[in-house]
Amino acid sequence: MDIAIVIDRPTAEVRAANAACRRAGALFFAGGARSVFGWAFADLGASFEYALEHKAEGGDEVRRSQETVAQCSWEEAMAADLTGRRLTRIHPVYLMLRAQSLAEKSGSSGAEAALSGLSADLGQQVRLDAATYESFAQESASGMPAIAAITGGVAANHILKAISRKGEPLDNFFLFSIANGAGEVSRFGKA
Repeated sequence: MDIAIVIDRPTAEVRAANAACRRAGALFFAGGARSVFGWAFADLGASFEYALEHKAEGGDEVRRSQETVAQCSWEEAMAADLTGRRLTRIHPVYLMLRAQSLAEKSGSSGAEAALSGLSADLGQQVRLDAATYESFAQESASGMPAIAAITGGVAANHILKAISRKGEPLDNFFLFSIANGAGEVSRFGKA
């Protein structure tokens, strides 16, 4: 089984690595921890099979079923149609990743340009603080070890599930912010 794991790289490199994995039929995971934010992304391909175990009620009998999931690429996730979703309910880490991805594609730099590009892309005003985005976009190793541990632990758990093909895999983002102290699994894009 081929698998690639990309950690703390610019979104352009994540996109390129994911595209190469798609062409090669390899599993792909990416993630990062910056400042007070963490994220993990999984693309297991257009058709990924895994086993789920179900315990029978009131008994010790365990039944297994084969499940299949279709996942989208990084590029599809970054271009996901958010029509009908309230932006206030979308995790800010996803919005920051998307803003960074758009800024890298257009060659613009700076928080204000990235956030205005995101607002234009989504067709509505995005309420993200420029200073918060700037702290997220920094490529420095200024992250908090606890954020890296939480994000890395969740990613590692899902990597092991994907390799063993046992248990429901990550579909497709895990997003974490210390602001709310909670992680969230969210799906963006069609597959």
